[in-house]
Amino acid sequence: MRKQRTALIFVALLTTPLSLVYAQTTEMAKKPQVTRYDRHTLGETIEDFMRISGTEMCRSAALQPKECEKLKQIDAGKDAEVTQGFPYATVSWLFVQRTLVQVILRTTMRDWEAELARTEQQLYGPPDIRTARSVTWLFKDGGEITLRRDQNNFVNERYFSKETAPHRSSAR
Repeated sequence: MRKQRTALIFVALLTTPLSLVYAQTTEMAKKPQVTRYDRHTLGETIEDFMRISGTEMCRSAALQPKECEKLKQIDAGKDAEVTQGFPYATVSWLFVQRTLVQVILRTTMRDWEAELARTEQQLYGPPDIRTARSVTWLFKDGGEITLRRDQNNFVNERYFSKETAPHRSSAR
């Protein structure tokens, strides 16, 4: 009986249009207290990064061998950028003095309005700064996140620790 119920729920999820799934989200997301990307907090050490996902990334071949080698160099004290590629985006993790200070997500998404709506509704709530081509969220830990669309309308995201945040102001 349990397998049958699980299978029905799974089929229902697969056949539900995404617009209905998103429409059911009526409450706006609340901004977290700290600047995060995925499971990582900007400002975390290389040890924390490796414990959370770095070791797993290298073991699963999610990173090229040269990028895994860079993680070892960062652990030894060298400043470096580690890049991870996906079909939809490239993620760069920038470490300075063994600390994650910036994450840059370069996407192949061209739907600015949809990505902005998803980010506001599901992740951070309304942005603190809005211009025609970018939005920025400021966090209490001094970090910030900026979504920007380039001249080709691609959506790029930058996650900054307090040490590298361009606005360097407290969240409102």
